[in-house]
Amino acid sequence: MDTVYREAFAEVLEVIKHCNQNIKSKIPEKFITFLNQNEDKNYIVKIDFTNENWEDSTKYETQAILALIYRDYIVSPEERNRLLVEEKHELIRIEKELREKYNTDNIFHNHPQDTQTEVKENSNNIAIVKYKDSIFKEIMNMIKRFFGKI
Repeated sequence: MDTVYREAFAEVLEVIKHCNQNIKSKIPEKFITFLNQNEDKNYIVKIDFTNENWEDSTKYETQAILALIYRDYIVSPEERNRLLVEEKHELIRIEKELREKYNTDNIFHNHPQDTQTEVKENSNNIAIVKYKDSIFKEIMNMIKRFFGKI
């Protein structure tokens, strides 16, 4: 398992130790055993619970695991359903934004109208330049054509 998650498990266990008994009793013993078995035993947790914003000193993964524990074990079933609906709406919104941003049908149609007009105006002013080879190059081409016919 990844070291970041092992450290996050250690931080989660430290947070659970500082919770009151009512909250601890809602978390299944099997889940706490999983955390204990997979935590990084050498990681020193540095959470200052005296600070009002102690969660700022935790890892992102720790915050995510705590959010899952809150959603799945601590809140009432009605609140859990509400949180799941909000989460589903948020995922749909993010997915829609990504679909609009990376839509292959509209990838070339997002240019402003002014840019297209400017390109059309500039294309009318292009002059055709005839490219003329050097004399040496013309002689080489004649020799190649001659030997190509043989």
